[in-house]
Amino acid sequence: MMGATMRGKEQLYEEAKAAVAAFREQVRHRGAYRIVRQPDGVVSMWDLVGREAEPFEMTFAEAGRISYQIEKMSPEFAKGVIAYLRGEMEKGGGRRR
Repeated sequence: MMGATMRGKEQLYEEAKAAVAAFREQVRHRGAYRIVRQPDGVVSMWDLVGREAEPFEMTFAEAGRISYQIEKMSPEFAKGVIAYLRGEMEKGGGRRR
């Protein structure tokens, strides 16, 4: 049972990393972003620097923790990131002119 749960968690984080990679492609590998999950579960993204800043960087923040690795965050955070980035991609992604 534990192995199945662990595989599900690993798959969740892989899906979240794939969402981040797709977003990175959409913004042409530029910009610095922080994805934040509030205590009430709301996920938002901050554009930390100008549109043309290189290289691309993304950090994750939740419950007083900041990390460059999504695997360090909770599974609920990863689920929120996947949903949020899918929505951003549908809207045209991170950069609004």
